[in-house]
Amino acid sequence: MGKRFKQRQMTVHLAVDLLDRYFFAEGNEFESGVKTKFLLTTFMIASKYDELDDNIPLIKELQRYFTRTLHHSQQVPTFDDIVECERLLMKFYGWDLMMLTPSHFLDNFLANGVLYDCEDTLGGQSAEQKVEKASRLTTKISEINEMVMKNPTSFGDKKASLVAAAIVFVARKRNLPDIEQHSNFAWCPALEELTSYNQADMAEVAKSIEETMHQKKQDQLNESKEKENLSNSVAQVVKTSPVRAPFRQTSNTYQQISPKNSALA
Repeated sequence: MGKRFKQRQMTVHLAVDLLDRYFFAEGNEFESGVKTKFLLTTFMIASKYDELDDNIPLIKELQRYFTRTLHHSQQVPTFDDIVECERLLMKFYGWDLMMLTPSHFLDNFLANGVLYDCEDTLGGQSAEQKVEKASRLTTKISEINEMVMKNPTSFGDKKASLVAAAIVFVARKRNLPDIEQHSNFAWCPALEELTSYNQADMAEVAKSIEETMHQKKQDQLNESKEKENLSNSVAQVVKTSPVRAPFRQTSNTYQQISPKNSALA
């Protein structure tokens, strides 16, 4: 939905955070019947808060999108449903949307730089190599951030700034070969000053991130094996099945046999 309405990644992450804050609160249950209404409304609230006016989707546009994507058995929320849901959510948030997600801090960290020319890991490298390393690191940070946002139960109770710093730490540790061999390079004084966290502060969160990454990789491997086993099973069944002659449909009407093509001629 974020791509459809050309919303920034930060806007989508804020919508997810708003949804999690409401339904993880005590007494709030995510019933299937109201799922669409809350998804749509939190998305609209996040867009109003974080996007330019020209890029905020209208309620009728969101309704049209859900009409095309929802199963026919699900009912699209009405205009009044969405307005009332927005009022309910804003009262719950205390009309205060100053909620910072890890994405907000990561944007700030990346703008200031998370890889420095003075680091030993970049010694003797050309400008092109340094740019390539920085680009790979930025991509890795984005991937880890997406994974973290999809696991709110593991990281939702942690400070957003701490989670963001831990994401940068893990990305540097995993994406830079020299740092993998020398873990003391994973964090430098400049990053400690930028984020206000040292390695000891991030140890627990960084460990959780790495465990989640490992579990995700393991799940992908298991899924790949299951698909491969299913494919092999289907191939084996096809191989062992007897080959039958193609069925030829004949007419129920009798045709006269001429002496030329009759076997009795």
